Amino acid sequence: MLAGRLKVTARYFRVSGLAFRSNGIEEAIVWVAARNVEVSMNEIHDGTTSCVFGGGDRVRVVSNWIHDCGTHHVNGLPQDHGIYWTGGNDSLIANNVIERAIGFGIQVHPYTSSNARNVIRDNTVLANGRLTGGSRGASGIILDGPATAFTVVKNNILAWNTANGVRSYGTVGPGNVVSGNLGWQNPHGDFPTGDAGGGLSYRLNTVAPPFTSRARTFGSRLVRPTP
Repeated sequence: MLAGRLKVTARYFRVSGLAFRSNGIEEAIVWVAARNVEVSMNEIHDGTTSCVFGGGDRVRVVSNWIHDCGTHHVNGLPQDHGIYWTGGNDSLIANNVIERAIGFGIQVHPYTSSNARNVIRDNTVLANGRLTGGSRGASGIILDGPATAFTVVKNNILAWNTANGVRSYGTVGPGNVVSGNLGWQNPHGDFPTGDAGGGLSYRLNTVAPPFTSRARTFGSRLVRPTP
């Protein structure tokens, strides 16, 4: 078990097979600030802020267990998330289990003008948006900002989050597709229309209980039941 923050600033770097938790300092536990980085097969948990933060071109965040992240709300709005993606192109967030963040399971909120062609798929995103400290709740996955373009959100399980399953916020860029996901009991809507779904193209999503024989092809292989 490693207590503290790891900031990755080197290209072509892999962080794999470790367990991380916060040491109480208010920083993201794993902070990615370089391209061609892989964060894989780790347990990352109990962060005072977001568990995974940052981004870059051709970054892979795959097959991690990310849970119990964050402590902060401001006027009821969540500030800390399982994965807080701040921008980059041609990256992959896949096959993770993300649960019980105080904020969103995954928030895409670019700090840069370039945030395109990223893929978010095969994740299991459960029970995020913990209702503590006056929280208004939070969604499983949220896409935000006009730089967010041609993002694919596919084959994820989004269940029991305290707001929506997958939603947008404000103005997003073109070509964002939410396709073939499974939603269940997200009280503000699994795949919302109107303002919460503005700029997203929803296709062939399913509303059904997860972890059943009908749903076994959705979500992370880390928790996928056997036939």
